[in-house]
Amino acid sequence: MMAGTVTAISADDPRLDRCGFAKLQGADGFEFFVQKYEVVLGRKSSSGGADVVLGDSMGISRRHATITFNFTAGAFELTVLGKNGVDVDGTLYTPTSPPLRLSS
Repeated sequence: MMAGTVTAISADDPRLDRCGFAKLQGADGFEFFVQKYEVVLGRKSSSGGADVVLGDSMGISRRHATITFNFTAGAFELTVLGKNGVDVDGTLYTPTSPPLRLSS
């Protein structure tokens, strides 16, 4: 059996932008690679705060939802924070809804 060769990747390697734990993908060609255990989805704001900007409408909260990795469940979960909720496959989830387990 031959030992494999390990090649170091530099920090500015463009392939790193396409690596992650999971990928969010939209119908319009939107892609976001989840590269940490919690991602904040929200409105564009001068104060920042959202990892994934959903738009600049006032109907979207600055921190509208989070996607967090649940280590116990071994899966990512969506938690809704914004009062207007989030529609997932025709079902409205609100801040009072339990976290939604996400799958591919």
